[in-house]
Amino acid sequence: MTDKNLRARLSRPPILVAPGVYDPLTALIADQAGFEAMYVSGAAIAYTKLGRPDIGLVSLSEVVDTVTLIRDRVGAYLVVDADTGYGNALNVRRTVQELQTAGAAGLSQLLHDPATAESATPASPDARALPAPPRARSAPAPPPAGTSSARLPAPATAC
Repeated sequence: MTDKNLRARLSRPPILVAPGVYDPLTALIADQAGFEAMYVSGAAIAYTKLGRPDIGLVSLSEVVDTVTLIRDRVGAYLVVDADTGYGNALNVRRTVQELQTAGAAGLSQLLHDPATAESATPASPDARALPAPPRARSAPAPPPAGTSSARLPAPATAC
């Protein structure tokens, strides 16, 4: 990084490409490929740490820990998915402070409003989330801790 901060780098050409990373290894690969910036995705953290989609299970602490580990390996600008700020206005302030301390140069997704299911981003300020399609049945619950899903009865099928 030759610029003092991400804002200064974004103000000059060429365009800044930020590949998605989710741990120190992927960040190191991106760094060695010459990328100046990287995007730390909440969904990628959910998939790689929890083996689940991004459905709100990843906590601020998990994101901060991941960013801290990545920052320890690379010096690139890190743009981090800050989700909804993990709560109310006080939580948003805490989210910004903790991610900044961990090494984030920029944050994304703080404009999402889970109460209205509407989302806006700097790239698409008029974006709106679509309602989930109706389901014949809800997804089965995960197996209890310490049990194998093979031992659980198969879920009933919808007619």
